[in-house]
Amino acid sequence: MDQTGSRQWTGAILFNKTFLKKLLLGSFFPAIMFLSGCGGEKAHPVVTPSPVKRPVAPIPSPARLPKLQGMTAANLIDLFGLPDQDIDEPWVRRLQFQSSICVLDAYLYPPHKNEEMTVRHIDVRDLQGNDFNQDSCLKRLLLKPRQKALSE
Repeated sequence: MDQTGSRQWTGAILFNKTFLKKLLLGSFFPAIMFLSGCGGEKAHPVVTPSPVKRPVAPIPSPARLPKLQGMTAANLIDLFGLPDQDIDEPWVRRLQFQSSICVLDAYLYPPHKNEEMTVRHIDVRDLQGNDFNQDSCLKRLLLKPRQKALSE
């Protein structure tokens, strides 16, 4: 120390054990620990199991699926057989056809007064009420044994 009480920096301070410990622990050690996490070991590859392939029963499909829009009730009955439900209301008629996995509702409305009702809306769902693919349901309904109308 000089006469003013301040400490002078000399080479002896750098070799002081306490000063060296503080210097190493305070700056070098954390830097070395931080860098030791980088690189080193190779990363282990993440292995994901391949998806299980479940067999799907092939559904023979007709050459072309029929377009239901514009069909009459008689056309639908010729195509699918008797409906499982036939609900007739003043402005709409709903024919419901059911297969082992899906339900198809065809809503028929009159295009003009005194004309035959035609399909204007189709609703397809699975047996639990969830949305279902219309083409898949049509294929199933076409494969279902048909109940013929009593007039035939």
